[in-house]
Amino acid sequence: MAEHRVALIAPSHWHYPMYRPAFLGPDVRIAGIWDPSPPLARQVAAEFDAPVFATVDELLSRSGAGFAFAFGAHADMPAIASRLIDGGMPFSIEKPAGLHGDHIAGIRRAARRADVFVSIPFHYRLSALARALSATLPLPSPDFLHMQCSVHAGSPLRFADSSPWLVEPGRAGGGCLMNLGHHPIDLLSWITGADVVSVQATLSDKAWRLAVEDHASLSLVLSDGTVASLETSYRQPARAADYMDFHISLAHRAFTAKREGERLAFLDTASGASRSVDGGWRFKDYFADYVRATLSRAQAGASPVAGLEDLERTQRVIDAAYLSAKTGRSTVPQRVVSID
Repeated sequence: MAEHRVALIAPSHWHYPMYRPAFLGPDVRIAGIWDPSPPLARQVAAEFDAPVFATVDELLSRSGAGFAFAFGAHADMPAIASRLIDGGMPFSIEKPAGLHGDHIAGIRRAARRADVFVSIPFHYRLSALARALSATLPLPSPDFLHMQCSVHAGSPLRFADSSPWLVEPGRAGGGCLMNLGHHPIDLLSWITGADVVSVQATLSDKAWRLAVEDHASLSLVLSDGTVASLETSYRQPARAADYMDFHISLAHRAFTAKREGERLAFLDTASGASRSVDGGWRFKDYFADYVRATLSRAQAGASPVAGLEDLERTQRVIDAAYLSAKTGRSTVPQRVVSID
C-alpha cells in the first residue's frame, strides 16, 4: 500500500479531531505540522512523531509532504490557501475557506492559474443517505419538489480552548449558519443540479447571547422551482449521545423520503408502496471516507469530491442569507461565474 505523506495546517481547528482517525491509518504518514499555536502543534505532532515547522513556507519546503489538509480560523484561510497554491501543493481546505464568497472566488482564480488540486470536504455526498438517493434515481434530478433539513450542534463555547475565534464575527464570519449551513445547501444543489435564486433568512442569538447567531432559519427557492427550508442551530444539548441532531425530508415527483433514525423511509407516489433503506448520517463517520477518497483522487489526477466552485456556490447563498436577515427582505445570491 502506497504511503501518502501529508502535511497538517492549523489542526487546532475544531474539526481536526474528526479527521484524526484517518490520519492514523497505515497508508498515511504525517510529514509535518504547522499551527499558529506552537504548543498545540507540538501536542498533535507528538502523536505522529512528526516535525513541527515555524511557518507554512518552511513546512512546504522541508517536510517532503505531497498533500496538505488545511484548517484554521475562517479569516486566516485565504492566506493559508494562497501559500499552498504558491507552493504548488495539492490540498483540502475546510469550509468556508474565507469570510465571504469573494474570498473563495479569489482562491478559485489562483488555483486555476496554478493548476493546483483543491478539494472541499462536502462529505454529505459520501453518506449512506446520498448513496440511498443515488440508488433510487440518477442524480442530479430536476424533479425534486421540496426539501426540509435541520442541523443542530452544541455550543461553540465547547471549543474555547482550541478555536476561540468561533464566536468572533470578524474571524468566523458568522455563527451556526456559517459553520453548519454549507453541507445541506451543497446537498440540495448536488441532488437537484439547480442554483438557489432566492433566500429569506431569520437569525437569532437568543440561546447563548453571543456575538454570532445560534439559530438560523432559511427559506430557499431554486432555479428549477424546488423550494427548501433549512434550519441550523447551536442548541444540541451538551450531553446528547449524538454529536449533532440531523433531520431531512424530501419530496420528489416519484416519491417522498424521510429520515427515521438511521433509515431513510421512501413512499412511492404512484403506488403508495413503502420501503426503508440505510440512510445513515453521522457527521463524524464520513471524515475518514473523505480523507481516503481525496488522497486517492488527487493521486489519480481525478476530480475532487467537491471543489471550490461548489464551495463558492454555497457561500454565496450564505452571504445572501446574512444580507436578508439584515434587511428583512428576500435576497438573490450573487451568481457564481465560470473561470476559463
